[in-house]
Amino acid sequence: MERYPVVSEKGEILGFVATSNDFTALFDRKGRIAKLYLWLSSSTAIGVDGLVRGRALRVDGAEIDVVRALEDIPWPVIYSSKSLEEYVEWVQVQVGDAIRGKSVMVNFSGGKDSMSVLAVLTELRRRVDFELYAVYTHVPFLELRRSIGFVEHVSRKLGVDIEILEGDRRLMEKRLVEDGLPFRGWRWCTYMKLKPIKLLRKRLRPDIAADGDRLAETFKRFRRLYGMSPKRPRILSGNRIKPVYVWTVLDVVRTVRETGCVHPDYIEGQPRVACMLCPYKSLHEIPPDFIDRVEDPGVIESALKTSYRRRYEDLGIPWEDFLEQHLWRMHPEAARTYWSVRRALKRMVLEQVEADYVNTLFTTMWRSPMPRAPVVGPEEAFRRIAEFVVQGLDTMIAAEGLEELVAGIGE
Repeated sequence: MERYPVVSEKGEILGFVATSNDFTALFDRKGRIAKLYLWLSSSTAIGVDGLVRGRALRVDGAEIDVVRALEDIPWPVIYSSKSLEEYVEWVQVQVGDAIRGKSVMVNFSGGKDSMSVLAVLTELRRRVDFELYAVYTHVPFLELRRSIGFVEHVSRKLGVDIEILEGDRRLMEKRLVEDGLPFRGWRWCTYMKLKPIKLLRKRLRPDIAADGDRLAETFKRFRRLYGMSPKRPRILSGNRIKPVYVWTVLDVVRTVRETGCVHPDYIEGQPRVACMLCPYKSLHEIPPDFIDRVEDPGVIESALKTSYRRRYEDLGIPWEDFLEQHLWRMHPEAARTYWSVRRALKRMVLEQVEADYVNTLFTTMWRSPMPRAPVVGPEEAFRRIAEFVVQGLDTMIAAEGLEELVAGIGE
C-alpha cells in the first residue's frame, strides 16, 4: 500500500509509515527505510530489518519475499490544487458538459477515497446540474454496525442521498458457518457486497458510475488507470468517472477533514476502512477484542473453527497460533510460511513495537495540522505521480535488497 505521512504537531512530515501483508515499514523524511517490523500478533511486532538478506526474510528454511510483500508505493509530496474549490473548477472544465443533466451514482464505502469523491461531486453539483446519489452496502457479521451510523452522518452533512443496502444476511451466515471466513485469493464476501449494488444499478440505471480509484494506491491499480490514458489525466472514460485519481494522500486527507466526515476507524489508527474481519487487513488492524465487537460472536467463532478444520489443521498449525496470528486471512500455503517464520523468530531476542504506537503514527495525518507542500495543479500532479510510481514499480521488480526501496518520496 502507499506510504502515509507521519506528521508532527507543527504540521511537519517526520517520515512515513506503510503496512502491507503483515509487515510495517517506517521511513525517514527522504523515503529511506528506517525500520521493518513483522507482526507476531495483533498487539506486538518485532524488528526484522537486520535479518533480511537480499529481498528475503529467511528463517529455519522458511522464506518471505519482503520487497514484494511490502509492495511499497512511493508518491511525490505535493497537492494537486490549493483547495477543493479550485480543483472542482478544473473538473468542471474537463467533464462539466459531459455530465450535465445526467445521473451519477457513487459506490460509497465510508473510506477516505470514496468520501473525497462525494465531496468533489457535491461541490461540482453546485456548478453543473446533474443528479447525484450514492449507495453503501453493509456486510453483515464481518463489518461493524457503527459504519451505518457514519454513512447516515455523511448523508446529512453533505446533503446527498445514500441508499443503505445489506448483503444477504441468511446466505452470509450460511457461508460463514459452512465454508469459513474469506481469505486472500478467495474473497467471496466481495460478491455478497457487490450483488445488492448491481441490482440497484440495474433498477436505477445511472448514466455514470463514480469511484475513488487513485493512481498511487496500488501498483495493480496504477497499471490499469495509467494504461487507459498515459499522456494526460482523463477522469471520465465512457460511463465511469474517477474524480480523484490524480490526488495524493495529502489531497484526500485535507478534503475529508474539511468535510467533517472522518471515519472513526481512522481516528483509532486504522490505515483503511474495511470490514473488521477483512482478509487483507494486517494483524495490527484487528484489535485483540475483535470477538466482542462483532455483531454475532457465535457466527464468527463457528466460521473460525470451520476455516481451521477445512484448511489449516492438517498443516500442523496449532489452533492457538491460528487464532493469535489470524491465519484465516491467508492462503493455506502462505499461512504455513508465515507461521513457520514467526515460530523461529519468537526464539530470538529482537526489538519489539506495540500496535498502539504504530496505530498512533497512522492517526497523525488526521489529527495534526496539514503539512506544507508544493501545489502543482492536476495535470502536473498526474505527471509526477506517474513518474514516482513507475520508478517505484521498477525498483520493486528489480531490487536485490530491501535497502534499494529508497527512491520515491521527495519535495
